Amino acid sequence: MRTSDPAEGSCTSPEALAALAALPPGKLLAPLDLGAFALAATRLDVVGAPYHRNNAGNLAVYRFFLGAPEDSATIARDWKVGYVALCPDSFTELGDKAAGDIQLVNQLHRGQVPAWLSPVAAAPAGLALYRVEPGLFTQAPSR
Repeated sequence: MRTSDPAEGSCTSPEALAALAALPPGKLLAPLDLGAFALAATRLDVVGAPYHRNNAGNLAVYRFFLGAPEDSATIARDWKVGYVALCPDSFTELGDKAAGDIQLVNQLHRGQVPAWLSPVAAAPAGLALYRVEPGLFTQAPSR
């Protein structure tokens, strides 16, 4: 199980939020806690955030990160996601339930990025940030 290392930075640090705020408008799929910060600090729409009336979006976040990359691509396409963000300690609260080799979250933590995601170079420490390749969609996502 991964644990947060202070040297890795924080997904909700001012630097991380500034990197998200610098992105052109679009839809962000990120862990729920980061979704709340992104709503307040950026022009991005989010798929999920820790609000009880967003059950469909919150479920999509868990299915996206805990699924296999090909299933995650379908979720990104269906939700018209433009960006994906991940924190160093994302989903550690699930323990062994999030320990599978095929799960997208674990592949991203190991640096295995599927072809339909491209890293955003300006991401600060503590925030893994990706752009969803427009070719994933039949029509480009709104940004």
